[in-house]
Amino acid sequence: MNLSFENPKLDSISVEKKPSSFSGKDFRFDQLEHYDFERLMYCLYRNEIQHEYISYEKIQLMSGVRDNGRDCVLYNDEKISGIIQCKHSSKSKSLAIGICAKEIIRYALYSIQNRDLLPDISSFVYFFAASAGFDSDCSTFLKTFNTSIARQEGLNGWVAQVISSSQQLKDVNKDEIIIELLAILQSIKIELVIPTDIDLLLRKAYNSEVAKKFFEVAMVVDSVLMEETRQTLEKIITKQKPSVPTILREFEAASCYLSEQVKFTFSTAGQPYLKRKVTTSLVDWIKSPIKENKNIAVLKGAAGSGENCYSAAALL
Repeated sequence: MNLSFENPKLDSISVEKKPSSFSGKDFRFDQLEHYDFERLMYCLYRNEIQHEYISYEKIQLMSGVRDNGRDCVLYNDEKISGIIQCKHSSKSKSLAIGICAKEIIRYALYSIQNRDLLPDISSFVYFFAASAGFDSDCSTFLKTFNTSIARQEGLNGWVAQVISSSQQLKDVNKDEIIIELLAILQSIKIELVIPTDIDLLLRKAYNSEVAKKFFEVAMVVDSVLMEETRQTLEKIITKQKPSVPTILREFEAASCYLSEQVKFTFSTAGQPYLKRKVTTSLVDWIKSPIKENKNIAVLKGAAGSGENCYSAAALL
């Protein structure tokens, strides 16, 4: 069987039918096409790998024939360390035990034929992503899969159905591989990925472009909240807007020696400066008669408050 894999970039992905999605509401995975759901999972997990939230080095999306029971393949050291099986339901129908069991059995059977599909079961994870989730019985079954699979009355029937439905497995003798198959099923790690998990991934900041690629994202704004926000902003703006007299007072208080700031002047009247109260007081003290024991004036201020400006202006 010829299988091919691809590593599409987000920009190269084209989604023809984008479901509408509103802020604060769940994403409608049921309205995606099945292949778009697979590509969505690929994009989300690729970002998780890039941001080092999951311990894999690479992910690939399977294209072409989909008979190997896997849609995305996860790698470490160029070896398969996990797969993502995607199951999409356009009717929002939760998955049942039989469907899920046969998918896992299918992959286990293929891994017996091709050892590269499961090189190290101790570090392998089978991610099962369902657009509509799993029904309660199935969820319980998958969470205890390793210990409960051998006790399932339908096990032999599931194995027989998987073999008969696959051209690649048609020559497999169930009785000859059942022991090895059970060993795999009792060891493989199953990780469920439900709609809530996918929704949370989509709402991560670094997945915003992924959400826009697969959904028509619309913002829902509370008109009452918006009006309250507008009124609050108006109060702040009105409160902070200074009046003309205030501006003039600020200029008067902030006047200082401007020779360092004004490089060119058309005046010949000397260095330009703005009168200010501190400078005037200093000049008046200089011009006043000297008093005994009061012949020193100390100009004190915090760093950057303009002491040099004051003293220089007083000498003009």
